[in-house]
Amino acid sequence: MLVVSKKPIIKELTIKKFSALGKSWGKIVVRHKEMGLYKNVHLVDKLYVLWNVTGTIIAREQSATTGVFLWLVAYPIGVLTYKIAVWRKIIGDTILTSWKTVPNIGNTMVLLNIPLNIKICLIESYPGSGAIYARSAGAWATIVA
Repeated sequence: MLVVSKKPIIKELTIKKFSALGKSWGKIVVRHKEMGLYKNVHLVDKLYVLWNVTGTIIAREQSATTGVFLWLVAYPIGVLTYKIAVWRKIIGDTILTSWKTVPNIGNTMVLLNIPLNIKICLIESYPGSGAIYARSAGAWATIVA
């Protein structure tokens, strides 16, 4: 059973997105549509900009717009970020992003240094592009060569 924390959403890590239903470039293209809704969209850290800093998971939330489970990660330098949650991590565990680290669940490292035959997810096509491959719920890939 998944436990989702009841902590309030952090306003600095969300933006309000407005969707104007039935309109395209300001012109009405579909009649009888209501006005749009404001939705809170979480700002997820897909670029992994903090390297060699250990973060602690302080909450697990679910995105209202996409339904994806997210970790709220706190770093000792005072930064809070949302990251996409993976399996078997609980509140209080630590995660690390570095060039070469222990291949634990939730850690992030360069593809060159990952050992063979390990399940991985959230793969970038080139450094800094953000996670592109194997990033949906339950998706994973294996390095074979």
